[in-house]
Amino acid sequence: MKRKRSAAIQLTLFAALSASSFRVHAANYTITVDAGQKGTAWNRFYEKLVSTCHAYTVLSSAYGRNIQNAMKRAHDEAGFQYFRAHGILNDDVKVYSETNGTASYNWTNFDKIYDAALAAGMRPILEISFMPSALATDKGNLGLWYNGVTAINRPPKDWNKWHALVTALVKHCEEKWGAEEVRKNWYFEVWNEPEWMYTGMEDYPLLYAHTCAAIMEADPQVKIGGPAYTADAAIPYGIENFIDYVRTNNNPITGTKNLKIDFISYHRYSNNANYGGMLSAPNSQNDYHKAVVAACKSKNFTGEILNDEWGSTYNQTVDRDDETSASFYTKTICMLNGNGATYPPPSMYGYWTLSDIYEENNAGSNTAYDEGNYGMLLRGDSRYQESWDLAKPVFNACKLLHRLGDYTLPLTGGTAADGVNGCATVSADNNAVQILLYSHVNGAAANSSTQDNVSLTVNNIPWAPGQVKVEHLIVDRTRSNTYRAWVDMGKPQNPSQAQWTQLKNAEALAEQDPASTVTLTEKTWTKSFKQNYYSVGLITLSNPSAVMSDPGKPEAIRPANGSDVSVTSTGRAIMIIHPFAGTVSARLFSPDGKIILNRKAYGTITFSRENLAPGAYLLECAVAGRTFVKPIPVNR
Repeated sequence: MKRKRSAAIQLTLFAALSASSFRVHAANYTITVDAGQKGTAWNRFYEKLVSTCHAYTVLSSAYGRNIQNAMKRAHDEAGFQYFRAHGILNDDVKVYSETNGTASYNWTNFDKIYDAALAAGMRPILEISFMPSALATDKGNLGLWYNGVTAINRPPKDWNKWHALVTALVKHCEEKWGAEEVRKNWYFEVWNEPEWMYTGMEDYPLLYAHTCAAIMEADPQVKIGGPAYTADAAIPYGIENFIDYVRTNNNPITGTKNLKIDFISYHRYSNNANYGGMLSAPNSQNDYHKAVVAACKSKNFTGEILNDEWGSTYNQTVDRDDETSASFYTKTICMLNGNGATYPPPSMYGYWTLSDIYEENNAGSNTAYDEGNYGMLLRGDSRYQESWDLAKPVFNACKLLHRLGDYTLPLTGGTAADGVNGCATVSADNNAVQILLYSHVNGAAANSSTQDNVSLTVNNIPWAPGQVKVEHLIVDRTRSNTYRAWVDMGKPQNPSQAQWTQLKNAEALAEQDPASTVTLTEKTWTKSFKQNYYSVGLITLSNPSAVMSDPGKPEAIRPANGSDVSVTSTGRAIMIIHPFAGTVSARLFSPDGKIILNRKAYGTITFSRENLAPGAYLLECAVAGRTFVKPIPVNR
């Protein structure tokens, strides 16, 4: 959620960044990967979360569409597992009302929102915000648009009524979706950016105390956290104070010191002040995260640390739309994943935001690119289905990251400064090696047609000598880039159906070179190529003789030992959760033994049960060399 800077400040900042960026020139890089040195598991923290606009956009928006299709794309193509939305208690969701001073609750829209998200494969970080108008001390003046109605950033007029509402909310979630599911997998976060979206930092601790007490009354085992501070100030010190407050102050209901905090949440945009703040600067993101980790360690905090809003800037600038976003995103993830045990990555890292169906600063239109909008996916035109949720370059970068393997490999020859670097992985079965290379320049002011020269060598390929299939995908200025395709059209604000079809074709992941199969006489492979500034490339070497076997129908004698595999059946979805790295294969068999659903993905797998007739289904889940079979009863 963004605050605006004045135009003068933005122009001054851009001029300073532009002057520094022009000092960068193309360079030569010799990149080496040792495929025989399998390291630790590749951490997919970045796939755990993506942020969205306010909660009601899951159901409807000013643009004639909702974000459910975008959520499904995010889960299926990029592996995202959680979403976070503002304003679940806003008046449009209609949870809270009063008649003659008596409170009543209506969970209809609330249930629809989370049912739809779960069906798309997304669990919630349930942000408890904002204040319902019937419960607020006054309307406030927050100024966010939200389909014509602002959110309310004021305290409740009655803390007892707030307490009852929050307790009822948690209890309702457990009754609707199951206590075990909610305790184990849901996160309850108290408010959003309270230093400006509440009445001030001095008042937020009391809000947290009351809300935490109410949640704990409903179920002390659920995950509670905050404060979701922004990062324009030296926020790690604010986090230290917040941890102290929770530990030393009494529960306002029980009077005992039993308040808790299971996770610390923070926000960071790379042009926030301090820690090298600059437009599209991954180093700024990484340095700030290290400071947050250090602050938490100083207080012996051992819970989760997560960032549930981040991006290249909190301003609306075009680098969010073009290829700059792809290299910025990728470099940030690689840097955070390369810090070692001293500064582990956040447990979640939620990019702001998933979709251009976004209502904080917008007034509703069907334009293609509102240059500088925050989403990974275009909103499209509600009239043309082929236009819905087309990928910007940053989403295509997420798709490339999703294709990385299971374990890290050492990669040398890149630079932590402006230029080329990356990461490398290998699959658990040693039959595929992935090398992800980006070229990025801080400040987003360099010429993205400038090219670096890259020589890549992969040593100790596990299955070599022998045949190697080589694939090279690229996101850059001219490929996998709907923004540049739209610019080439003349920036039509309301593209025709034919133009939308062109943009849909432009979103597809493009090859730098056609896929090929080569025969190696040694265990080494080398390739030289040019890579543009602001680009992300994925080179995959795979063993063409490694074919996945199909065991056919599951046998009744196969053991159903799945203590580490959880299958949750919600109102609209079947969710398979497991602790393993790598690809999961899941097949659902109908009562008469036919395969009716077949899915392969990383992380959580979700099947919709919308069209399943009642009966006794059988789920086969194969992961990490093990196969589990579980009965799935479907009742209507």
